[in-house]
Formats: sequence, structure tokens, C-alpha cells
Amino acid sequence: MVRILTALIALLLATVQICAALKHREALYEQCSGLGFIPHEDNTDAVTRAPHAFGLPDGEYNLRFRGFYLTQPEMGPQSVLLDYDQGLASAWEVINDGQRGIAIRNVNSNMYLAYIDARPNSLLSMTPTPMYWALRQQEMGEGRTQIQALELYEDQVLVIDELPIPLTPPMIGLVLPDKSGEQEGWDIKPTVRSSRRLWRGQARHAYRRPFRWWRW
Repeated sequence: MVRILTALIALLLATVQICAALKHREALYEQCSGLGFIPHEDNTDAVTRAPHAFGLPDGEYNLRFRGFYLTQPEMGPQSVLLDYDQGLASAWEVINDGQRGIAIRNVNSNMYLAYIDARPNSLLSMTPTPMYWALRQQEMGEGRTQIQALELYEDQVLVIDELPIPLTPPMIGLVLPDKSGEQEGWDIKPTVRSSRRLWRGQARHAYRRPFRWWRW
């Protein structure tokens, strides 16, 4: 009888914990998804510092940039790749600058990778130190530039699938080049997911066309 009672109590506690975790993940998604932030299900505790204003809290992070594209949708499949791929050991700081925007800064070199202005169609980029990263930017005409498919990793915790300029939804129809020169476009289905599944090509949500992550 005691064993049965203990098992029932353990089952009840496990159910409560699962429900709390699901509610926590749903709350994180509600906070993040409007700006294109998709919290990982691997370790949601690391993003409990809820994104505010323009989506990121102040603080230092260990970030990994897998892809970073500037596009102007009305010009078709013309994209410029900012091909930074530093390892997780480099320290970066995400700065939330009130009503102006957010910036990503290398803590060691005190150089900015990019400053994203909150005003529509604005993106300001600083020239980096060559030994840290290379930055290429192409003028798209009429001062209109859009940043898409930016991924930031904090020990595989936080992924940003798209950060549009202006910083508003919807998250639809990215056009990205791959190494073969082909163009791939898809509809983003907002859902919590793991980057490890994506690396194995096992994303749980459907794309319009399959996206070949291993070609990055």
C-alpha cells in the first residue's frame, strides 16, 4: 500500500512538473515568436531572461553565427552572406539600446558586428577587425536593407530564425543561396525545436522546400 501511494505521489509530481515545463515553454514562445525568436527545447531555462523591447536582454553571451543574410525581397533572390563562423569560445555582448535598437559586440575586441536600428529599413554595420570576422554588405538601393536568417547560439540554447527590418512579423518566405548556386525558399512554421534535430535534417515542422543545413 505504501509503495502504491509513493508511486502515485511520484506520478502526480511528475505530471505537475511536465505541465509547468509546457506552460513555461509556451510562455517563452509567446514572448519570443513575435520577433522571430525560437527558444530551444533543449534548455529553456537559459532563456528565462525574457526578451524585451527589441527581443534580447542586456548581458554577455557566448554566441555562434551560422548564417547571416541581407536581402531585399522585392529584388528577388539576391542575398549577401555575412560569413562569420567563430566558435563558441568567443564572448559577445548583446546590447539593448532603449528605443534605438540592438547591437552585437565582441567583448574582447570591443568591435561591433552589427547595429540594428529600430526604424524601418535601417541597418547600420560597423567595419570589423579582420582577425575576428569579415563583414560584407551590399547596398540594395533606396537605403533599404533587410537582415534575415540570423542565428545566435548560447550553448545551443537560443536561435533567431529571422530578424526582419522593421522588427515585426510575419516570418514568411526567406530566400537564401546555397553553395551550389541554387535558391531555397520556405515558410517558417513557428515552433519550438532543437538545432540538433535540424543539423540531422529531422526538423519536426515542414518547409515549402527542404533546406539543406549541411551546405552552410
